[in-house]
Amino acid sequence: MTTNATTSTTTTPNDTVHVSFLLDRSGSMAPIRNDVIGGFNHFLREQQARPGICRMTLVQFDSQAPFEILADAADVRDVRPLDAARYEPRAGTPLLDALGSLLEHAERRARGRDEDAIVVVFTDGQENASQSWKREALFERIAGLKARGWAFVILGAMLWVALSLLHPRREAAATHGARSARRWSFGIVALVLLMV
Repeated sequence: MTTNATTSTTTTPNDTVHVSFLLDRSGSMAPIRNDVIGGFNHFLREQQARPGICRMTLVQFDSQAPFEILADAADVRDVRPLDAARYEPRAGTPLLDALGSLLEHAERRARGRDEDAIVVVFTDGQENASQSWKREALFERIAGLKARGWAFVILGAMLWVALSLLHPRREAAATHGARSARRWSFGIVALVLLMV
């Protein structure tokens, strides 16, 4: 006798995930522009196909527009894919300022909400233009959020540089140069959650 067991997924308010996605649009990202667009869109399609409630805040940054919001806590199914018109690398890289602003934005939104918070940063890590945030203050803010259950994921080329900017003592176990960055997939890389 064969028994087929089926399971169902019930969505409750506690199942809500909020992804705050910070996308480096600085000039140094130009060599991998098409890969960034394709990779983000692949990640977006995967999230849109998953059951449950996922909201996304998508922000891109450079020194000309240090905090440009493309989607603000939108249902992930309503987030538009990236294209060359919306993602055009240029200018400098205020990475620390952009991440600090994203965390402040996400914290304001999180007040009074029961959501799992995930912060994803895609960058080559070449910080060169921040004026407001210092590394130590950012480390302290990230540590406090991690203690509250927030998850942090770093993706991108020259990953070891990004990690050194965001964590005072951790060296990346593996490195990804520009050539391997052309082959990255959000779906694959996201399996290795580098908890900053």
